[in-house]
Amino acid sequence: MEKHQELQKNIGLGVAISLVIGTVIGSGIFMKPSQVIELSGGPAMALWAWVVGGIITIAGGLTVSELSTQIPKTGGLYVYIEEVYGKSAGYLSGWVQAIVYGPAIIGTLGLYFGTLCCALFGLGQGWGIVFGIGAVVFLALMNSLGTKLGGFIQSAATIGKMVPIALIAIFGIWKGTSQITGLSVVSHETSFGAAVLSTLFAYDGWMLVSMVAGEIKNPQKILPKAIIGGLSLVIACYLLVNIALLHVLSPEAIVHLGNNAAGTAASLLFGQSGGRLIAIGILISIFGCMNGKIFTFPRIPFAMASATNCLFQGC
Repeated sequence: MEKHQELQKNIGLGVAISLVIGTVIGSGIFMKPSQVIELSGGPAMALWAWVVGGIITIAGGLTVSELSTQIPKTGGLYVYIEEVYGKSAGYLSGWVQAIVYGPAIIGTLGLYFGTLCCALFGLGQGWGIVFGIGAVVFLALMNSLGTKLGGFIQSAATIGKMVPIALIAIFGIWKGTSQITGLSVVSHETSFGAAVLSTLFAYDGWMLVSMVAGEIKNPQKILPKAIIGGLSLVIACYLLVNIALLHVLSPEAIVHLGNNAAGTAASLLFGQSGGRLIAIGILISIFGCMNGKIFTFPRIPFAMASATNCLFQGC
């Protein structure tokens, strides 16, 4: 009987936290503030929506942390569903993630990355596909060379994406002149539930770290710390950025500017270079998010193949 192959356990707490932060913080932090303010009706309720969305995400993180301590295997959701609901449910979940959800979201991020590259460098949109495919192929090659290299890219991208977020949060709160007026209403049709739902888009992606549980040095201790610690940092970043935006721009202006609110705030804080700073920050965020997904999704077919191999070999 052949010896069952195992992936090397060389992922530590730092890389695990960077996976959580890197796969969660993408473009949502720059795109969603205007929609959340509009749906919630005002800045105070918008901030509460971000808090509630974060609490819901933390609750999900606690659930997955408990599962990961009981089932410390590579494969994430596929493994959990198979262990709890049986092989048929796990089979369907695994293949949907492997051939539909994973490739679709990686492709979407690649195309968005390419589009933003064209806008940043003033190129025609035809180059967007070239940049997008190039980024996906490059990250796939880097991750195929080993977990350490993929983890290094993830850690570097996470640090890089935190720079514009930190600058906006610090200088926005420090130098902003607008006052946060909690009673102002910017929309006549409000829905706090819809506002919370909108924040969940920006919080999505944290569960991908569970896909590499079998490669974490001590998953029972590290994975819960990574999920809870990483999500807590994300919530803090989101709240600080929203507070900073509200110190620089009025709620009405944020709603009117939509996806350009963060770029406009950066331009007011740092001059013309501010808009380019945000554009570069979004590119780094998407690049890191894309790397995190390329880093984690291949573990699903690996886990499925390992389970099939064990089935035939009787291990």
